[in-house]
Amino acid sequence: MSFDSDSFSQYKEYLRQNSGRIRDAMVMPNDSPLRDIYRDPFRNHYEDLPSQTIDVQDLKISATDSSEFSRELYSGPFFILVRAYSKVQGRVYVDFRSSIASVTPEEVKKETIVMMESSEHRSLLKLVEAESPDISFVDGSLMGRLARCQDYQTSLNGDDDYCIVLRKLLETATKKTTLVFVSKSTRSRILRDTLLSEVDQSTVTEAERNSWHFDHYIIKSMAEKPGYVKPIDVRMNIGNAAFDIKVSDLLPRVEDVPIRFEVIGGTVPFEEVLKVMIYGYTGYKVYNLWLSDIDNMVKFRKNEVENVYLKEFERVVGIPFYETRGERRARIRI
Repeated sequence: MSFDSDSFSQYKEYLRQNSGRIRDAMVMPNDSPLRDIYRDPFRNHYEDLPSQTIDVQDLKISATDSSEFSRELYSGPFFILVRAYSKVQGRVYVDFRSSIASVTPEEVKKETIVMMESSEHRSLLKLVEAESPDISFVDGSLMGRLARCQDYQTSLNGDDDYCIVLRKLLETATKKTTLVFVSKSTRSRILRDTLLSEVDQSTVTEAERNSWHFDHYIIKSMAEKPGYVKPIDVRMNIGNAAFDIKVSDLLPRVEDVPIRFEVIGGTVPFEEVLKVMIYGYTGYKVYNLWLSDIDNMVKFRKNEVENVYLKEFERVVGIPFYETRGERRARIRI
């Protein structure tokens, strides 16, 4: 592919003209009145990192992640593959699902996310029941998953019901493990709203309460040194079952971005979970050693999908796996 110098020139000009606005969208301007509003409550909620005195060799730690492959059939539906791995001390617990889903291209992302999360719940439940690890890391947000179940209506198939399996996992975790859901990015405003509730109200604070600013924007703007946010207690429900979650954010280095982690379960105290989080951090790209390992294991590879899964589809179904025009263009570009 030849380099398009004209496009790059336009790109550079765009950055030159909009660099200030882009920076302001990522970090609060130094002269913003919001800094005065957030300064004191943020300092009250932000702590220095603890001294690192933990030996993870004494802990049984698991990690869970999932992967998906989806492709549109020429007839309209999407062919979806999902698998989740949960690993502890070399042992892997697998959950695999496949589906032909009659959804639109706009809906397929939501469909696959729900399938992946549900597969993670089933995979991890197998591991927790069999292994009782001290800490179980999961890639993603627990609060986001529980939000799917706030208007919960049970289904007839309990084994496949997203909320029933999640509830069983959380109830099991209270006795057998400490679950830690970890995410590099969050669209949560729980910290922001907590801080705003502790200051005098004004037109500025009211406007900020209705802004798009998320928690990690606040942390990245206000933190002057590595540290973590004191855990905020959150209670969420699935039906009549209530679950208490400790929500925190870790900033291992000022130049990096915060890491959201949500803790539930009673076997390992929060302070010890925090030290394990710090131990497992090696940089922005590998923000958790255990999750990075399972992510590399569970990913669907192109050769695996095309030479194993799709070939078996054609052998059993007896119809070639025709690509849609859009899928073919996407594959050719890759």
